[in-house]
Amino acid sequence: MDSFPSAFNEKKVEIADVLSKKDRFKYSYDFGDNWNHSIKVEEIEEPNEIFNYPLCVDGANACPPEDCGAMAWLGGQFNPISFDANRVNRDGLWGSKW
Repeated sequence: MDSFPSAFNEKKVEIADVLSKKDRFKYSYDFGDNWNHSIKVEEIEEPNEIFNYPLCVDGANACPPEDCGAMAWLGGQFNPISFDANRVNRDGLWGSKW
């Protein structure tokens, strides 16, 4: 990825317009805790109407639970080495609250 502005108007620009195969970028969420993700574009394909996008197909490790503050607030177990792409897609990819 060459030099791109640090922000785009997401209503006017699609990810495929600014990224290409093998590009890498950082994604942050929960700005109070600053959880950071390293994302690598493996492939860019033509949209298929049977999928909702964006679509996660693989990954490694679990995101820390959002807004939990402390493990006691979580109210359950958290396995940091687990990853389930189906859950990521089901629960709303890229910043939705579970």
